Amino acid sequence: MRMGLMKAVGWLLLLAGVVWVVGDLRAGFPRTRRLDVVTNTVGFEGSPKLPAAAIQSSLNDAKGKVESRVACSDWYGTGARFADWTAFFLTAIITLIGGVLGVAAPAGASLPDLQQITGRSTLLGRIVLFLAALAAVVTAAGSKAQTTADTVFKLAQEMQATTAAVRKDVQEAKTDGEARAALDRLGVFRGGCETR
Repeated sequence: MRMGLMKAVGWLLLLAGVVWVVGDLRAGFPRTRRLDVVTNTVGFEGSPKLPAAAIQSSLNDAKGKVESRVACSDWYGTGARFADWTAFFLTAIITLIGGVLGVAAPAGASLPDLQQITGRSTLLGRIVLFLAALAAVVTAAGSKAQTTADTVFKLAQEMQATTAAVRKDVQEAKTDGEARAALDRLGVFRGGCETR
């Protein structure tokens, strides 16, 4: 009876996994996040020491770095979701193996029967152990990928806010020195997948 229950639970887990994947795909997976970064300036028009083209170039560069961080965050988030799916399906397969291939010794079994069951159980145990270890590694990798995705996206949001503040400061600048000081705050930005 217990093996039949495990088999039923295994099939239900597989079905739930398929429903989960299909639901994610229908909902628009992989999801991409977007941060709008406005780079046009009105106000400080530039000067011979700081032409408008240089201002625009600095703001466009910052926008590109924000967008590259968001793209990196999305990439890690997609990887985390695939890891979640994989770990779930591995768990379902482990349960299904226990239900379909698991064996119990019948009452009054002879020694040769018990030796055969033990040999088969050892092989199944190794298979299940391997799948469980794989599921644990995939779960850990998925967790790390999601943490990285969240960290990189948070940094992109901070960069977006700084870019908006710099844009405002440049618009309100009275001299090229004030505008340059504001733009210099963008110089510390890095694009890509760095988490600092």
